[in-house]
Amino acid sequence: MLSARLFAALVAALVSVALLAPAASARTVKLRGPGGFTVKAPSGFKLKTKRGIYRISGRGLRLTYARVPSGGRTPADTGAELARAAKATPTGVRSAASRWSARLGSQRVEVRAKGSNLVVLRFGRAARRAAAAQSPGQLALLRRIAGSARGGRTAQLPASIALRPFTAPDGSATAQVPNLPGWTFNGGSGVIEGSGPEGSFAFGVPFFGAIPGSFAANSFPVAPFPATAAEGLTALLPQFLARAGIPGVGIQVTGQFPGSEQILGAGYVSGFLTAVVTAGGRTASGVFLYGAGAFDTGVDGAYANYVSYAVVNQGADPRIGAALLRTWATWDPSRDQARRLNEALNSILTTNGGGGPIDQAVFDEAARKWSEYFRQ
Repeated sequence: MLSARLFAALVAALVSVALLAPAASARTVKLRGPGGFTVKAPSGFKLKTKRGIYRISGRGLRLTYARVPSGGRTPADTGAELARAAKATPTGVRSAASRWSARLGSQRVEVRAKGSNLVVLRFGRAARRAAAAQSPGQLALLRRIAGSARGGRTAQLPASIALRPFTAPDGSATAQVPNLPGWTFNGGSGVIEGSGPEGSFAFGVPFFGAIPGSFAANSFPVAPFPATAAEGLTALLPQFLARAGIPGVGIQVTGQFPGSEQILGAGYVSGFLTAVVTAGGRTASGVFLYGAGAFDTGVDGAYANYVSYAVVNQGADPRIGAALLRTWATWDPSRDQARRLNEALNSILTTNGGGGPIDQAVFDEAARKWSEYFRQ
């Protein structure tokens, strides 16, 4: 005679087998929805639709299916947006040119490129069992259902933030800047800078540093010539800001994009850096291109410094970071500088820093309150 424990285990196994049985073992029906949408699913599954989003549910499982215009987004871009919207940290990420997948909490999300659209899939449990994870068999069943989907209306992701042309007052530089209320822009001598409620940026800002004890130390930020870009940014930029009327800024470098040590060319100690910035009890994060020039400046004890940056405020629309990257890419103080900065921008977007390519998420993964700290 079976023990009660063994009998319970057998019952549980049989229930599991029934749930995981291939779709072919049950009658398959074709479900139809608005926009000519059809999908094949086992009998008992139901289809609900809302604004181009199709939900197929049954057996305690739910598949959410949507087609969205790519708008230039890659599957990885869209996956990152979905993770931020869900306020979830992706785990088990798999990313390729045509597909991205990850687990967000109890849900598994996949984004697939399909022509000019992206197909967004979310595999999960029905609401009453949302905490339970899917087994491999259940996930395979949901994927088979997703693979049978045809037609349907397209859903809409938020449109990218529009940019507008801006020219520095002296005509020395141009850029496409965010077309947002509350933003102001200025510039000169090749520099373009701007700030608004959601963030700020400045591209191409030069300044001098001075060797301690030199004649130049009377006029410029003082520190030994930096051995690394991180050393120079943390030692000199706060002093430069204090002289510009913005005291009490602290900068802690959190990383440098691999391979960017010579991004500004020979003669510079340089790099693309991520950093956390504190000022006035507030904290911020951003991306900085910094370099110190090891060449004769014509001033005793002085050496050249260069900085460009873009930052996004805490709680700001995640699209702001993408807009500032596009602004950076369009900054044009001269043809050669535009080429170099676009190459540098490409390094941000494509460099593998150990967790996958760097993308717009570097601007808001640790975003904190930021104001006009870098305005001159």
